[in-house]
Amino acid sequence: MRKGTSILLTATVATSLLAPAAVTAQDQTQLVILSPDAVAALDTEAPGTLVLESMAALVNLMEPLVEFAPAGTHSEGGVHQLDFTSFEGRLAESWEFDPDTLTYRFHLRQGVIGCSGNEFTADDVLYTFARAKSASGTLGPLGWFMFNTGGVAGFTPDVLAPDADRSLGDEVTKVDDFTVDIKVASQRRLFLPVLTDFFVFIWDSKEMQAHATEADPWSHEYATTTNAPSFGPYCLESWTKGSELTAVANPSYYRGPAAIDRIVFRKVPETANRIAALQAGQAHIVQNLTPRDYEFLRQAGNGVHVDSIVGNQFLFLGLSWNVPPFENQALRQAFAYAIPYEEILSTGYGGQATKWEGTVPSSYVGFHRTDAQYTTDLEKAAHLLDEAGFPGGAGLDQYPGVLRLAYVAERESTLGPIATLIQSSFRQIGVELELDPMPQAQFADRVFSKHDVGMFLDDQDKPDLPTAEYALGPFMTTGGPGNYTLFSDPAVDAYFPAVYEETDPAKQDQMLAEIQEIIMATPNWLPIAEYATQWGVRDGVSGLTWHPDLQLRWYDLKVEP
Repeated sequence: MRKGTSILLTATVATSLLAPAAVTAQDQTQLVILSPDAVAALDTEAPGTLVLESMAALVNLMEPLVEFAPAGTHSEGGVHQLDFTSFEGRLAESWEFDPDTLTYRFHLRQGVIGCSGNEFTADDVLYTFARAKSASGTLGPLGWFMFNTGGVAGFTPDVLAPDADRSLGDEVTKVDDFTVDIKVASQRRLFLPVLTDFFVFIWDSKEMQAHATEADPWSHEYATTTNAPSFGPYCLESWTKGSELTAVANPSYYRGPAAIDRIVFRKVPETANRIAALQAGQAHIVQNLTPRDYEFLRQAGNGVHVDSIVGNQFLFLGLSWNVPPFENQALRQAFAYAIPYEEILSTGYGGQATKWEGTVPSSYVGFHRTDAQYTTDLEKAAHLLDEAGFPGGAGLDQYPGVLRLAYVAERESTLGPIATLIQSSFRQIGVELELDPMPQAQFADRVFSKHDVGMFLDDQDKPDLPTAEYALGPFMTTGGPGNYTLFSDPAVDAYFPAVYEETDPAKQDQMLAEIQEIIMATPNWLPIAEYATQWGVRDGVSGLTWHPDLQLRWYDLKVEP
C-alpha cells in the first residue's frame, strides 16, 4: 500500500517536472489535466485512438451531430449525469424521421465556424459518412462499424469485401447546404446514440481534403500525426508527441467560447507525481489513479476533492469457450460461486465499488437485474466442480496452462491484489491458479485477437453506447466483433436482429431482460464488480460530466477564483 507520507514527499519532484508553475489568481483561464499516458493519434481510424488520452483529445477538438441531453442530476460523488433516453442537437439543430421511407432528415446548424475558419455545411456530413464507408483506416473500420450498428443503409458487411464498392451512395444525400437525409435499413433505438460516439464525429472536409494525397485520399496520415480539424469547442494549439497537448478555446464556437481559454493535457506516468502536483496546485484534475489513491485524496484534503460516479466500468472474470475445459457449464458455474465478491469490493476497491448484478452496466437503458445471481458459496462451488467431472479440482491438470489467471500487468496495483484474493478462494475448492500478469499489448493480442487465453481478469472494457442491445449484441452473439470469449448460444443469437429493430421500448426491454437471464445462467463473463470512475480535482473546479466514453468535455468545466 502506498503511504500518504511517500506521496507528500514527492511534491518537490513533481514541482520540478511540471510547467507552468502553480496556478495563480491571475491565471484563471488555464486548466491543467494530468494523465498517465499521452495523446497518441488524432485519427478516429488509427490504432493510437484506443489510447484513452487520444479519445479525450478527439471529443474536445471535434463535434457530433447530436449529444445526450443533461439529466439535471448529479451522482453521489458530484458528477453531472446525462439522460440516455433524450437527445439535443449539436451540429444538427433538429431532425425528424419518416417511417415510410426509413429516412431521417437533419436540419444542420448554420453559421458554425471551425478551427480552420471553414463554415460547417452538409458537405462535411457527407465526407464523414463517406470516409467511414471507405474502411480505409489502419485500425477500423470503426466508423463503418458504428454506422452499421445504428442501422444506416449501405453500411453492410458486403462493404468489407476486397473488391467491394465502398463509395457513398444514396443512403446519405445532401438536400441543400444545411439539410441532409440519412436512410436506415431499419429503425433502431441505437441510431441516435451512435451519432454521439466520437468515432463518427464530424470532420472539416475542406481542411481534410487539403491534406489528401493520391496514396492517402482520406488524410489518415495527417489526422493521425497532425490535427483533427472539426467544429468543436477547442482548437489544437500544440502537440508534443509522447508528452503534452495544448488546446485553446475556439473563439467562434457556436455555443459561445468555453469558460476556460486553454487546456494543458499532460502525461505524468508516475501516480505519486500526479497526486503531488494536484496537491501543490500544479494541476487542476488528475485521472487514472487506484482506489487507494483516491481514498488518500479524500482524506488528505489540502484543497483537493474527488468526484466520482458508478457509470460503466466493471470487473469480470472471462472464460474462453474455445479453450477446454471451459466449455463445461458446471465448471464455469463452480468458478462463479468461488469468487470472493465481498472481499474484492471491500479490499480490492476499498468500498468504492458495488457488486455487478447483471451482464450490462446498471446505468444503461435496458439493464436488467437478473434472477440468476452468484454469491461466494464454496460448498456449492465444490458440488458443481464435482458435477463438472473435476472433484476437488482433480483432472484439471490434464489441461496444461489452463489454470493461469491473466490480467494486464500495468494494472497490477489494482488487479494484483484482486487476483490474489481469487487465487486464495479457488485454492479452498482444490483449484490452484497461477497468476499471469502480462503487458497490455500482449494481453490485448492474446485475449482479443488470438483467443488463446483460458482465464482472464478484465476491468478496462466498456460498451461506449449506453444501451443494453449494444452491450450485448457485439459482445454476446456468435461471431460478434467484441465476442472475444467466443461465447455462442443459439437462444441468444435468436433474439438478434429482432431486438435491434423492435420499436416498442417495453417489448425491446423484455427481450433484453430474457437475453440477460440466459447469459447470467450460462454464464459467459463472470460479473464481479461495478467500480467508480473517479477524478482528483482541485477545489473550485466544477462541471465534470460523465459520458460513456469516460472522457471529460472540457467545455463543461469551470474554474472559480
